[in-house]
Amino acid sequence: AGDSADVMVVGDDDQTIYEWRGARPNYIIREFRTVFADKPHSDYTLSRSFRFGPVIAQAAYNTITMYTTRVQKPLIAHCASRHAEIHVVESANANKELAEKVITLVKDKQVLPSEIRVLVRTYAQLAGLEAQFLERRIPYRVVGRQPFFERRENRVLLDYVRLALELDEPVTKQSQHRLLSIANTPSRKLGRKELSQVMRSAQYRRATTRQALNELVDNPNSPLYASQQQSVVELVALLDRIQRRITVEPYLSAGDLLRWLVDSLDYLEHFTQYYGDGYESFDRKRAVMNFIDFAIGTALGTVEFIKHVESLDTTRGAPKDQQIVMTTVFREKGCEYDFVLIPECLEGYMPCLRESGNLVFDTAGIVEEPEPSQAIENERRLFYVALTRARKAVFIGTSAMSANGSDSGQSPSRFLDEIQLTPTNALMGALQRLASGDGVARDELLVAVSHHGGVRKIVRN
Repeated sequence: AGDSADVMVVGDDDQTIYEWRGARPNYIIREFRTVFADKPHSDYTLSRSFRFGPVIAQAAYNTITMYTTRVQKPLIAHCASRHAEIHVVESANANKELAEKVITLVKDKQVLPSEIRVLVRTYAQLAGLEAQFLERRIPYRVVGRQPFFERRENRVLLDYVRLALELDEPVTKQSQHRLLSIANTPSRKLGRKELSQVMRSAQYRRATTRQALNELVDNPNSPLYASQQQSVVELVALLDRIQRRITVEPYLSAGDLLRWLVDSLDYLEHFTQYYGDGYESFDRKRAVMNFIDFAIGTALGTVEFIKHVESLDTTRGAPKDQQIVMTTVFREKGCEYDFVLIPECLEGYMPCLRESGNLVFDTAGIVEEPEPSQAIENERRLFYVALTRARKAVFIGTSAMSANGSDSGQSPSRFLDEIQLTPTNALMGALQRLASGDGVARDELLVAVSHHGGVRKIVRN
């Protein structure tokens, strides 16, 4: 640019959430000063938010300052009297309560569904709330991935059941598709080309799926190796067992059958083998377990459950502006809504400390990448971004804790402690009343300061 150009650089290290895409907060924290050390420049800090009131501003600030190497800057609500809330729903039925809150907002308070966002770290967090929305007929759509019951890992389980029920019926295009869906999930090292050919031939001859698969084993000219033929034998035996369980055990629920099928296939281990032990396998495993919980919750038999799933429509035919959008925080950076819901705010979900990997592959080493942040710092920034999308209120669902630990088997997110919601509410309420001339509020403020050990940081801010 020579000596005649002015350059403006804008960024916020607190919102650098795309490290897996190559972004690094170090560019802002350290690299900028290194590059521009010998050039005249001025720094400006934008510390006031016009989006939300003091409670959201302070709670978000409380958690982000746990990261001590950030650029130190306050986050202050420009309008101190602006009403904004954070509600933590700590309950074994948190998803149910969140769904009821949405109904209240839309029906009683006339909030537009387009002004409500459900934000998560991982799509597996959505299943419980989706089930509640379906039960209460709340129109919604998931952006970035299918609804939980349409995810591939769950459709494969249903394809096993469907194909078992059709095993002795003439081959159709649907049964061909189902065989290809399940054949290598988990891997049996069966070629799609060979399976497609034998199924097309069987359809032409009006043969059954069982006859088509047996031909791959019994025909001397079979294109399969001996080990592949053994895999086909084992697959047919599994389909037989599924069929017998459905027909012989009339009271067998879909949830129990699916749980048995997952165990029989060692299905969860398949995701570890295929995706490794990081975020991708974790997300799929949780999606499967959530789907089984959903099936158990319906108390339907297997055939009835499949029909139920096939009839589900998350949107219920409503126009887009009448649908609640569910998606990840990654997709909503830079956006804002009146109300934000964060379901399943639990350890393992938010933060999710499993490796997600860097998706930028610079094999030539052209760009020298700074070291990535610690995983927990990445997750904390993500939570910070989720909180600060809301104008009026954030509703956070988490598990209820008993004397023996979490009722749900997962602990509430550590971030819920970091936001210091109780002292923040006490202090901000007292400060707002003090600003309005309420003399009693001064005493309330002093009491709040003396009773909460973590409030000095809040007062300083």
